[in-house]
Amino acid sequence: MAEIVPLATAREWLKVDDEISDDLLASLISTAVQFVADYMERPLTGERGWPDGQLPPPVVHGIRVALIDLFNNPENPFSNLTALTALVGPYSRPSVG
Repeated sequence: MAEIVPLATAREWLKVDDEISDDLLASLISTAVQFVADYMERPLTGERGWPDGQLPPPVVHGIRVALIDLFNNPENPFSNLTALTALVGPYSRPSVG
C-alpha cells in the first residue's frame, strides 16, 4: 500500500524542515488520515476504499486541511469542520436515517 501522504509532502504542506521529527510527523499524518476516514465514515484505501494513489483531489486536500489544523491547533484541533465538510462531504458514506 502506498503512503497516502509522504513525509516530504507533509513537510511542504506544513512549511517545516527538520524542526519536527519524522516520528512525530508520521503520527500527525496518521491522525489526520484516520480523522478524515472516520469523518467520511468510509475507508480511504484497501478493499472498500480507493485504489492506491487514486484518492480524489478534494479528499487529499481534506487530509491537508486536517493535518495543518492538527499541527497549528494541537490543543483544539478540528474545532471548525466547515472546509473539511465542503471538501470531503460529496465522497462520504451517505447517512441512513
